[in-house]
Amino acid sequence: MVSIFFNKVRPIGLDIGSNSVKLIQLAFAGDRIKVAAGEEVHIPRAGNSAESRDQLIIDAIKQIVSKGHFKGREVVSCLSNEQVQIRNFRIDAGDHKEIENNIFKEADAKFGINRDKYDINYIISGNIRQGSELKHEIILFSAARETINSHIDLIEKAGLIPVAIDNIPCALFRCFLRSLRRQEDNEQVSIFVDIGSTFTTLIIARGNELCFVKQIPIGGDMLNARVASKLDITTEEAGLMRNRLMGQENNAGLDDSTRLVIVDAMSSIVEQLTREISLCFKYFTVTFRGNKPEKAYCTGGEAYEKLIIESLNSHLNVEVEQAKPLRGMDISAAVLLEDQRNSYCEWAVPVGLSLKGINLNTYGNLTDERD
Repeated sequence: MVSIFFNKVRPIGLDIGSNSVKLIQLAFAGDRIKVAAGEEVHIPRAGNSAESRDQLIIDAIKQIVSKGHFKGREVVSCLSNEQVQIRNFRIDAGDHKEIENNIFKEADAKFGINRDKYDINYIISGNIRQGSELKHEIILFSAARETINSHIDLIEKAGLIPVAIDNIPCALFRCFLRSLRRQEDNEQVSIFVDIGSTFTTLIIARGNELCFVKQIPIGGDMLNARVASKLDITTEEAGLMRNRLMGQENNAGLDDSTRLVIVDAMSSIVEQLTREISLCFKYFTVTFRGNKPEKAYCTGGEAYEKLIIESLNSHLNVEVEQAKPLRGMDISAAVLLEDQRNSYCEWAVPVGLSLKGINLNTYGNLTDERD
């Protein structure tokens, strides 16, 4: 039950990942936020067709919602990294109408993304001097309308009412806007790295403004595949072994030599990921001159991989730590939200989805844009 003091309940945040479905619902009063309910159901992946996977997702959602801990059926969900194209490019500066027209023209000419088949959104992330010319740095988000319609159909079949569809980077960034609003320096630079099963999403922000987004096709699946190859086991078995090393399960059963093989197998993939992130960071520092970041925050299920944290720490020259997206929230009533590792860093995206529609003008002054 939601306390009477937290009587304004947000829509459910729904995150459909590669191997699990997460639902979370927030309630708030003033600047106090409470997790009213939250649950995750894991989905088997091996041998599933698209149709059978969709049915597994629908069944998982119904299973969670049927327990009665969530209030209402309104939901904010997001498309996966595979379903959203994110492009960075520059256009000439101009007035708002001219800018939008130029963005759509460039999207069509450079990437074949046109408004007839795609829904397109964009962020003007900053003004850049290119020689003597002033340019706008653009982050473009696009998704095929057919994909969006299929996503809506899946949600409705699960008995939920879609009120908005988001993308992973924006949901992730929104989750941490509360803490960024408390920063005294609006020029302070923050890095967020969401490491999932198939993709790593990199976000660089200055103050409360999103400046850079990059999708990197490296994640836990590649690590599992490399470990499986080295040990001549299945990827599922490799994942279980890695979970032990990440602290999900007791280390019993893994001798020192096996642990060394696992770490050695992952090293080249981790180095590749670190290199990609480092290149993005260098691009940002050259393009957006100003303060350098002091800290990087890792989210997602793979953020528990210590090898990744250590590698980023040594290469980025900034402090790297696991993010805590539920920090400052009352989670006492969220009996369904179970995590033995306590940081809840894999819940950043669904939290950001549940917060969609909130205007964080100042921390402690949460207003709903729909009111």
